[in-house]
Amino acid sequence: MSLTTGKRKRVDDLEKDDLESETKCLKSDETGNQSGEAEITESEENSNSSLHSDSKSLGYVSDNTSSETRHECFLCKSEDSVLIKCPLESCDKYYHSKCSKKLPTSKTVCPLHVCLSCYLITPKNSHFSKGNMYKCSQCPTAFHTKEECIIPGAVISSSSDMLCPNHFSPEKERGYSAVMNLCFCVQCGCNEDLIYCSSCPFAIHKKCSRTENFNNDIFTCDRCRLRKSVYFNDIVWAKVYNFRWWPAKVLNPKNVPANVRKMQHFDGEFLVQFFETCEYYWTQKGRVHPFIFKQVGLEDKNLEHNFKKTFSDCVFDKAVQLACKALSDKKFTETADTGNPKKPPPYRHIKSNRPIGDVQIYTSHDSSDHNPCGCKATDTNPCGYDSLCLNRSMCTECDTGVCEAGDLCENQKFQRLQYASVKPFWTSTKAWGLQCLEDIKKGHFVIEYCGDLIDEEECERRIKQMQETGDTNFYFCTLDSNRIIDAGPKGNFSRFMNHSCDPNCETQKWMVNGDARVGIFAKKDIPAGSELTFDYQMDFSHYEKLKCNCGSKRCSGLIGKKPQNASLISDESPMLEPKNSKNSKKEKTSKKVNGVSEKNASKVNGLKKEVNIKKQCNSKKESGIKKQNGLKKDKLLCFKCKTGGRLLHCTLEECGKSFHTRCLKPGMEDTQTDDWECPCHFCQKCRMLSSYQCFLCPNSYCFKHVVNIPKSGKFFCPKHSE
Repeated sequence: MSLTTGKRKRVDDLEKDDLESETKCLKSDETGNQSGEAEITESEENSNSSLHSDSKSLGYVSDNTSSETRHECFLCKSEDSVLIKCPLESCDKYYHSKCSKKLPTSKTVCPLHVCLSCYLITPKNSHFSKGNMYKCSQCPTAFHTKEECIIPGAVISSSSDMLCPNHFSPEKERGYSAVMNLCFCVQCGCNEDLIYCSSCPFAIHKKCSRTENFNNDIFTCDRCRLRKSVYFNDIVWAKVYNFRWWPAKVLNPKNVPANVRKMQHFDGEFLVQFFETCEYYWTQKGRVHPFIFKQVGLEDKNLEHNFKKTFSDCVFDKAVQLACKALSDKKFTETADTGNPKKPPPYRHIKSNRPIGDVQIYTSHDSSDHNPCGCKATDTNPCGYDSLCLNRSMCTECDTGVCEAGDLCENQKFQRLQYASVKPFWTSTKAWGLQCLEDIKKGHFVIEYCGDLIDEEECERRIKQMQETGDTNFYFCTLDSNRIIDAGPKGNFSRFMNHSCDPNCETQKWMVNGDARVGIFAKKDIPAGSELTFDYQMDFSHYEKLKCNCGSKRCSGLIGKKPQNASLISDESPMLEPKNSKNSKKEKTSKKVNGVSEKNASKVNGLKKEVNIKKQCNSKKESGIKKQNGLKKDKLLCFKCKTGGRLLHCTLEECGKSFHTRCLKPGMEDTQTDDWECPCHFCQKCRMLSSYQCFLCPNSYCFKHVVNIPKSGKFFCPKHSE
């Protein structure tokens, strides 16, 4: 099974009886099959209705006045007789239907009653429309009165009124342009052939951009399209006149000395403090950009178009280090403040797949369609995991009317909802996860993966909606070529399982009553109290890859990317004895040196030669293309020892480095060659993406762990800096 993208179809035929019968909370299962301590409330909104749909789905009401009566759209300021009015009696704002789709909105109120900051974080949470708010008097923009929601640069005029920064032009007073774009691509760091956002400093190559947001040849980045902005205490890049981009922190004027507040500034500007120099400056939104750890844009992989190399100085390097540390501390504080929520985000708990739209669930009522498994009721554990059940071997559940074992049949886990005892729990790094409450043996059934059963068209619509709101919590799972499971709005406890590059569970597709189902099975013995994980195998052709936080030794750093430490057989790796070797039993009890027993060392050496001969024979059967590629690679030298031989080649085109497996550090000997990145791209201390690579060896470091920052373009590790 793989998690993938697809197309979608709009839902119009949800049964009202199902909606009324759904419970609003999930209690622990009395039978013990599913136990949970937290109550999970269902979402009040229909998950299949878009937040950006027509006026009826938005909850607005059309103006019932005569066609001669004209009102002004609060967004575009143009008058029209066909407008949509906010359903609140106290609100007199009107909107065009097309204008309302461009704004964050609730099902029952217009955007002027929705906190934009809260909506961008949790679009499905109803709290963004509650509480005291500052409302802009010129546009449909509102924010909660708390500090973390207000956008810097907003001018507050009363307890409920304000003007957002979009209505000011401080650049006219300063004498510079409204927007100053970055001079490097935020993805790769290079500075040629960039395309620039028209509303903020964002800059990127067209080949690095996954979206094409062009309108009349004007490019708009995703942040501006979603109306995202910087907030107080954010770490940013800031630009002052002709000086270089410098890391800074956005400050609330209430928290700075009085003399700083009295510095000359204009409406729409906010205060930043530069790292290392500790200087203050009033700037505006067109001259700051979020400081993202992976997008600092200081140097590219080839060190050819090096932004840092041209303008390097010790003060700037120290400022970047302080900014990285401040960003890490801020994320840690935000995680600690979030704490341990009492219950997971709302969803509707179901026990089986729910078809949406034209999607169908297939059911076989004819007993002739089911094959007898050969098991009998008198057998020990009939149709069990260790039995010779024919249906189990074909990943098919037995039919109650055909299996001779009757009620004793143990191959009906899906039908009887016989799941392992599990519960959702809060993790420190991956939000909510799933924990087993009992020991689970290898190969045993854990739980079924169920949710909305949708087609590709509906799946594509849901993904597009999630992209518009910035939601990255995907729950899509391919069932077959025409159907996809979405456990986001509806599902069971399986939806809480996190991704891992070294999972303890796996997905299997089974046939149950004539239809395909997806089940989670234990990949290894799992002790009670462990977190249950599986490999998402996500296809990110439609979306930017997400960071992986599984923390395993095989972690690739990104969800959907193959793990680093897969098995590899090469001439440099130690040879393993055949399973049928006569000396295998003796070696288990005898003393071993470097993995080989002292008594049988000579015999093992002989076996090595035999294995090498077999490998040479097998290599002759490879295609001519593979032979040519192999000859070209063999001409390369190991980056560490500068000798040839059987090498691992970094798959990054801009790298070109190769290594012997023996030259890699322990734990990296078993590495796959089709999607492998060499250690030069990862910090030696924390395994994060590196920013400094030694010119003579694979040692690399991130900003947090680098020492001896170079004054020139070349960096040398402590071993070679002497």
